[in-house]
Amino acid sequence: MESPAPKINFYRERTFGEKLNTTFDYLRHSWRPLLRYSLYFILPLCLVQAFFLNRVMSNTFIDFPVAGESSFSNVISRVLAHAVGVYCCYIAGYILLSALLYSLMQTYERREGGLVGVTFDELRASLGRLVGRSVRVLLFGLLLSLLVGAFIGLPALLGSLWTLLATIPVTLLLVLLFISPLWLFAPLYLLGDRPFFASFRQAFRWGMPAWFEIFGLMLVFGLIGSIVNMVTYLPWYLFTFIGQLFSYTEGNGIADTLWFQLTSYILGIIQSYGYYLSQVIAMTGIAFEYFHLREKHEGVSAATDIASFSKL
Repeated sequence: MESPAPKINFYRERTFGEKLNTTFDYLRHSWRPLLRYSLYFILPLCLVQAFFLNRVMSNTFIDFPVAGESSFSNVISRVLAHAVGVYCCYIAGYILLSALLYSLMQTYERREGGLVGVTFDELRASLGRLVGRSVRVLLFGLLLSLLVGAFIGLPALLGSLWTLLATIPVTLLLVLLFISPLWLFAPLYLLGDRPFFASFRQAFRWGMPAWFEIFGLMLVFGLIGSIVNMVTYLPWYLFTFIGQLFSYTEGNGIADTLWFQLTSYILGIIQSYGYYLSQVIAMTGIAFEYFHLREKHEGVSAATDIASFSKL
């Protein structure tokens, strides 16, 4: 009989390489419950997202008329509506995925057996709380995006082209400067017990000194996630693009056939689900960076050992 894998201690100071190894060790131990519950929560969303993705492709390559035609504005409005639908799916997917992933991590830390035999009732309380927190993080991110867009756009409207050309590099440098603390903010707020703005301030206190290690970690996990995403993205994109391109140029109506639409829809579902799975790697990795920094600054494991010793 195979012995169970030893439970991973989250709160521990780790080197860069140890964070990489621990991230994949955790995913290897917990992939079954993660896959099962992501199928429950994420896959239904992918059914809707695949519909919007295919409609965007269809309206872009098949129904798109020449500018000036009477149907031009109608097609543009349909493309924008379906693009908004895709964007809303991505928003909902981030909320569900981050809440589910970090709820599983909290449950793994709390239970003696990790996630072996975990039930939905054990996840319900933390999952509901983290969904609310994920919504706040997302809304805050959207607000920051609007501010960045306004910072770039207003000089272009009020000034000259040279003002815009000067504003864009400055904005990119500021985003690059603050990107590491902003990456750290989500797990710090979702996994910690601090209020929203206290977590935001703490993310900058811990994130700025650790800028290079956070950026390097997210760069590595981002590259790995991109490869995973490409595996599911390319079949859908190539099949849909080439099929609709032939339908447009040859006029054979292949894009209107049932088998093409059904195959494209199934590949779209796989592509959408693969995208969310690819995000799990980076989201787990930045969580272990948070565990490392909290242990480094607050000594969580030492405090836990002292509390456990005092109960003896």
